[in-house]
This record gives sequence, C-alpha cells and structure tokens, in this order.
Amino acid sequence: TEADRVAKATTAAGIKLLVRIDFEPDWARADHAHNGHPDNLQDYSDFVRAVADRYKPGSPYGTVSAIEVWNEPNLQREWGDPISAQSAALYVQMVRGAYQAIKSVSPSTLVVTAGLSPTGWSDDTAQPDDRFLQWMFDAGLSGNYDVLGLHGNSQVSDPTAAPGSVPGLSDGSFYFRRIEQLRQIEVANGDTNKPIWLLEFGWTADAVHPAYAWFAVSEDQKAQNILSAFQYARTNWPWLGTMFVWTLPDPSWNTDREEYWWAIANPDGTARPALTAILSAAATKQLPT
Repeated sequence: TEADRVAKATTAAGIKLLVRIDFEPDWARADHAHNGHPDNLQDYSDFVRAVADRYKPGSPYGTVSAIEVWNEPNLQREWGDPISAQSAALYVQMVRGAYQAIKSVSPSTLVVTAGLSPTGWSDDTAQPDDRFLQWMFDAGLSGNYDVLGLHGNSQVSDPTAAPGSVPGLSDGSFYFRRIEQLRQIEVANGDTNKPIWLLEFGWTADAVHPAYAWFAVSEDQKAQNILSAFQYARTNWPWLGTMFVWTLPDPSWNTDREEYWWAIANPDGTARPALTAILSAAATKQLPT
C-alpha cells in the first residue's frame, strides 16, 4: 500500500514518522456536511489500533513513531459538530479510547493530541485554543496522552513578539508566543512533565485571499521568521519537543488554495526561500536540534 511505501522509505532514511489520523470514511458518519468525528468512536479506536499494530517498532512495513489523534477539534469544519465544552469532552473521549487502543499493541508509540487552531474567535464554529484546551483538561485529558499538540501559525510577523505587544492585536492568538500561554494551562493542570509539539507553525505569503492578505509576509520574510522561531523556541522553551514547519505542498495545489501560500516549496518541488534557508541552516549546524 501507499502507507507501507511511505513508512518503509522514512524508516530506511532514519526519519521518524508522525501520522495524523482524521477524515472519517463515508460509512462512519451519517452527516457529511462537514468533515467530522465518526458516529461511533470505537470505530476510530479500532482503526488507530490497527495502524499502531502494523507499524510498531520492528515491523517489516516500517515504523510509525507517533500518532496524532485528529486535527483542530476546536473548529466545526474539522470536528463536524458545534464547538463547545461538550464537544471538547467528546474529543477527550476519542483521545482516551485511542490512547488505550494504541498502547495495547505498541506501548512505545507516542499518542499526540490534535493541534488546536489559534482562532481568536468564539462561537459554534470555532473556539479559542486556550479555552478549548482548558475544557479538555476539565474533561479528564490528563493521563491519556504522551504529547500535547499545538499549532503556532502566526499573524504577527516577529516570532519573538510578546502576546498583545503589537498595536491593534491584543489577542494572544495572533502570536507565535501564544504557545507560552498554552503551556501555562498545561502546567496549571498538573502536566508539567508532558512535552508540547508544534504540529504546525509558519507564516503565509498570501496576498490573494482577503482573510489572509492582511498579515501576509514576503517569501524572504517567511524564511527569516521560521529560522528565528526555531532559535527562539530552542532558547526559551525547554519543554518543547518537535517542531513541524507548515508546510510542504501537494502537487495539485494552485494559488486558489490558501495552503499554497503557507508552503515552503512550490507544488513542482522547487524550493522557496524558506526551504532553502532551512536546508542551509541544517547543513551548517545553525538549526537547533
């Protein structure tokens, strides 16, 4: 299968693989108006158990080192239902079932909570990441995950800017350093020993879509920001583990897709300045590890 091919190739190359499992099959959910969780969460647990079992360490099919349970459950377009404390509790139920299922077949496979979207918005369609994270802890998240997953896509160009320090942008959601505020929530709930991974971070160069154009940066500035973010995080956040730059593109993407503008390469595989800068910094050992 394609999954086997990818897992074998990454394992052979010495690359650790994090797999995000979301997007339910048609048979698993009656309402297809949105992507959303399966109607029966046991179906999800059964599937992640099968993935963890097939790709556990030593498997001839390759190794999956970590599994991310869903994506951005604080957005209705990702979770499928209106977002509330009740939906956060249902997500924690999904995480708990996935954690138990994965550990039953591969105890060393890391279970990572879904990256939360930094929305700056509060209604049925979206809730702020800090509020949703506290709802998750209220619902019993502790003890059911190995790594707390967060998203650090920033609307403020300077990755070192303190939340609220830019005039007109008082909401911490707009800042790379929002992660510090979310770490405080994790610590306040007793999980000081659980690392955080940035499952997405980056900047957009999108001057096309009005929803993104107001905070777009140039491709050169994107490159500089990403390297600065790596340096800031490694210097100041000892509790942070892996950082995933958002993103490498799908070959089918074009300029109509907002993801196209976050990418660090072009759909044809050629590098944009950010990818060139990352590879150069890695080659000269200037990139934190």
